[in-house]
Amino acid sequence: MADESIDIRVTPAPGDSSVKVVSLVGSLEARSISAINQVVLPLIETGHVRLVFDCTELRYVTSPALGILINYFKKTQARGGDTKFFGLEENILEIFRIVGLARTFDIHPTLDAALGAFRRA
Repeated sequence: MADESIDIRVTPAPGDSSVKVVSLVGSLEARSISAINQVVLPLIETGHVRLVFDCTELRYVTSPALGILINYFKKTQARGGDTKFFGLEENILEIFRIVGLARTFDIHPTLDAALGAFRRA
């Protein structure tokens, strides 16, 4: 799904179709919250609660968008799942650190590392 600022793609994780990879391309801003909700909330509501956010092509994130990521994290955990992140650029990772999300979210350098964390859980 495309928006002025974000492109969102969902694919099954390689080797584990119970995990969905949500790729975020562009900027995650207040104006893109509706677009990402239209993709991610139906996943969670239909029982896909093991999500990995691919942030390798995410260039910018705003405070309201961080709030929506927290919402997904809480919703997946409430349903017995989890949310993981990988591929954060250093500037975005620094924002996560400043607001304390680096301690809350399970952040990994690669998709393989994020999927490995699901296998260990």
